[in-house]
Amino acid sequence: MGHGPPRSTRYTGNGDGRRGVVAFVAGLIALVNGGLVLATADGSPGIGNGVVAGAAALLLGLISTVLGGLARARSRRTSRPQRPRPRSGL
Repeated sequence: MGHGPPRSTRYTGNGDGRRGVVAFVAGLIALVNGGLVLATADGSPGIGNGVVAGAAALLLGLISTVLGGLARARSRRTSRPQRPRPRSGL
């Protein structure tokens, strides 16, 4: 009794940024793949050449790259040990 719910931090990882790197790399792969599909697809959307899928891969790859970069930047910011501030000589 008297104990609250378990802390959610144990489920989110230790802040080393690996998940951000994975999301960033997967986003880059999707960006390249979507770009290649759009470059080689002939025709218009709706005829089965993958134009819509290529555009979707391009958009989702861009989103994944941005979110992975933000996650990586955030993990770098929170994982650095803080230095003690020097005291003033008053």
